[in-house]
Amino acid sequence: MKIVRLVIGSYLFVFERVLSMEITIDAALQRGIKAHKSGNIHEAHKFFSAILKVQPNHPNANHNMGLLAINMGKVVEALPFFKASLKADASVEKFWVSYIDAHLRLNRISDAKHLFQIAEEKGFKGHVLRKMRLKLDETALKSASNYLIAGNNFYKSGDFERAIEKYEQALSANPEYAEAYFNKANALIENNNDAFNAIKNYKSALEINPNYMRAYNNLGNIFKDIGDQASAKKQYKTAIKISHKYATAHFNLAQVKKYKRIDKQFSRMKRLHESLNTSIEDRCVLGFALSKAYEDMGKLDKSFYLLKEANALRKQSLSYDFKNDKKIFEKIKGTNQSIFNKSLHYKTADQADLIPVFIVGMPRSGTTLIEQIISSHSQITGGGELNFVGLYGTQLVTGSSKPSPKTLTDFREKYLSALGKFSNEKRFVTDKMPHNFLFLGLICAALPEAKIVHVTREPRATCWSNFKHYFPSTNLGYCYDLNDLVKYYEMYRNLMGFWQEKYASRIHHVNYDVLTNNQNLETKKLIKYLEIGWERDCLYPQKNQRFVRSASSQQVREKIYKNSSKKWLDFEVFLNGAFEGLTNTSLGD
Repeated sequence: MKIVRLVIGSYLFVFERVLSMEITIDAALQRGIKAHKSGNIHEAHKFFSAILKVQPNHPNANHNMGLLAINMGKVVEALPFFKASLKADASVEKFWVSYIDAHLRLNRISDAKHLFQIAEEKGFKGHVLRKMRLKLDETALKSASNYLIAGNNFYKSGDFERAIEKYEQALSANPEYAEAYFNKANALIENNNDAFNAIKNYKSALEINPNYMRAYNNLGNIFKDIGDQASAKKQYKTAIKISHKYATAHFNLAQVKKYKRIDKQFSRMKRLHESLNTSIEDRCVLGFALSKAYEDMGKLDKSFYLLKEANALRKQSLSYDFKNDKKIFEKIKGTNQSIFNKSLHYKTADQADLIPVFIVGMPRSGTTLIEQIISSHSQITGGGELNFVGLYGTQLVTGSSKPSPKTLTDFREKYLSALGKFSNEKRFVTDKMPHNFLFLGLICAALPEAKIVHVTREPRATCWSNFKHYFPSTNLGYCYDLNDLVKYYEMYRNLMGFWQEKYASRIHHVNYDVLTNNQNLETKKLIKYLEIGWERDCLYPQKNQRFVRSASSQQVREKIYKNSSKKWLDFEVFLNGAFEGLTNTSLGD
């Protein structure tokens, strides 16, 4: 207590001397500055505080109190002092410098930039301010880079919303950051299919870097997915013009182009494919592109040879082993009873605010067409291929996490929260991730209000279509070997039989080939199952202008046509009986 009284007494002594004019304010200021320089923080604080008791708006005393706070590591406490010094006298450059520096220390880049702009507008151009400009730019670039890295980490983990926040913070720190615009656009697509804003961000990236070939390529993908083939071609061609070796753009251009003969772009692909300097991954995608081009030109032998080679390269790059998929199917069957025993029963379709419509089946079985039909209805939003069931439910169905009312409720709440971002304020939202057929037991247990549409197609046509396509996803390793494909298809069919025995009343089956032959009747059955009123727009899915992200994005822009499942027969002679074990019998036929 004695020490406290001495400190208070010392402060009052200084204050009384300043107040009685025994010591001038200027002298008190100089003594405070001298004490600060010598490291006597307590003494300096006494003098500056005493001055502010007499003159609360004294500019230099406020400024020095701010510097004192900075020295003590209390940057936030320094801000009001620097602000007061500027309010009292905005003509002193060092006041601006200190205030800007404090914001930089707090990583408030946009505020620091705003203050610097005001200082420049007031005509300050001193050496110290120029040095502060360099520090500001350096800090902004470093901060923007850190935000970008954080955004990329969130993107990789599937948290696209937080990734977007980080990319926006990166752009706030550095508005000329082309990569942040590019990555933000990618995240916007993944987060809620926001094609409109993604296009804006890709274009912003291109304004900064006109040679950003990946931005042109991704713009082309969006135009393709909204049905604007001409614009898509233009973007891909621009990307290739920037770099003739850009394999991905060659591949994407091949998907929207009909080859009647060998042309310049085809020749470039062929040279790149044959080059020893081309990576395995690039040779793979170029092989798929060249195969498609040769098929267009009717050269089926060359087409199949390149297709087989490209598939082998893809399987090699993914290090795919069929045994791993087999174990997953076994685990799913083994855990289902425990999941079933914990089923949630408190929701019905009538009570639910949001109703998922799961469209499942093998890839290339017609799931995209079914989603186009369903989302043509005014009460339904097409969500596309969403990864949320796998993201939140894999540990449950594989036994890594123990099923309980809590874990099922957690899955349910996370899934519905994520799905809600795609709803566009409609009650029904489709989730067209084909491999959700793996999770039907969990879906039935945790989402009793959900609708499930299982799509089948002629098995050989389905397997051939998968073998023909390059999928960006790394989770479809079975597609790149005919033997693996056939075995996987049989496991899929067996699992769907397993679900049918347990949840027959929950699953509506649609056969793609039957639908194309009797569109009116099958479409009405489908809409009736969803328990919503009939709308004729569902008969015209080709008019549905929604954003479609799938390998079938072009086909669904066309009127439904018959006999597409017979195209595999053109290549039957090359298959060496690989599909002989597949029969055209499946659930829903």
